[in-house]
Amino acid sequence: MKRIKISIKRSSFFILLATATFTMFSISVLWIVTEIVKSRQNLVDAKISYQTEQRMLLKDEVKSVVSIINFSRKYSDIKSKDELQNKILDYVSSIRLNHGGYLFINTYNGRALIFDGVKIIGEKDIRNMIDPDGLNLFEIELQTIKNSDGGYFSSTFKRLDSFNPVPKLSYVIGYKEWEWIIGAGIYLDD
Repeated sequence: MKRIKISIKRSSFFILLATATFTMFSISVLWIVTEIVKSRQNLVDAKISYQTEQRMLLKDEVKSVVSIINFSRKYSDIKSKDELQNKILDYVSSIRLNHGGYLFINTYNGRALIFDGVKIIGEKDIRNMIDPDGLNLFEIELQTIKNSDGGYFSSTFKRLDSFNPVPKLSYVIGYKEWEWIIGAGIYLDD
């Protein structure tokens, strides 16, 4: 009988110990899983916040160029439209955005004026420029500028410092007075 009492006490102790150990282990696992879920949500929130900031940067840069053009047209002492456009193209081609982004300007008829952030001397036809995913970038630009406030589009394009195409986000707006498509783009692989 004494042996049975000791066995019951021992068994009760081991059951209680196993229950306490299992409970502590379960609480620890639950805490770790909760922290992992919080960390992942924080990463998602940070990514969304960053993307929103990048979108605003693109739009602000393009709107800034439009403001510069409007101001220059109104207050510049340069009377020749061609000369004023050249001055503006020189200025815009000098601007670089963060992470290798840049501004670009194309005409409504498919001629690049600033391509890859560089002022084009001569002719560069972009009407048939297709990205690796099969998107006609000029056609997308023409469709996007139909919105009075312009718009965003995603594509795949080579970086200035590489030949490898990467995802790119662009914002474009139409400048009807000069029939220009003014845009800015940033690479999303940064």
